Amino acid sequence: MKLSSLTRSTPLEAVFEFGDFKIRLRHASRSDLQRLAQSCTTQRWDKGVRVSVLDDKKLAKEFGKLAVVGWEGLTIAKAAKLIPLDLSAVDPNTEVPFDLDNLNMLVEGNTALDRFIQETSVDLAAFQPDAGEELKNSEASQSGN
Repeated sequence: MKLSSLTRSTPLEAVFEFGDFKIRLRHASRSDLQRLAQSCTTQRWDKGVRVSVLDDKKLAKEFGKLAVVGWEGLTIAKAAKLIPLDLSAVDPNTEVPFDLDNLNMLVEGNTALDRFIQETSVDLAAFQPDAGEELKNSEASQSGN
């Protein structure tokens, strides 16, 4: 039997707890990561030598698009525990909608969340159906810049 005949056609997804909210992640395979790195690498000439340069910011954004599907229960008050926000003109119980701009702002501002997404999304065991409930508890703290 060939393992290639058993590969999944859809990526694995699961919901994980991070502090006070839930985040839905998609498993990122080694080949996904290689494609991302390649698409975020440019070639340039430096003193007559061709050099590959990885665009770290582009890679972080593209990885977010690949690995994060959405979140539930993230309010402005909870986001303010992750990054500095001015709550004076808003209702702190307002839900923060999931979009790539909000995701990038949180990931750029909070190392613990960034690390959690990176480490969890590449851990195949965390996405296995026999790993227990769909809801996984993170041991990551909410802060950690």
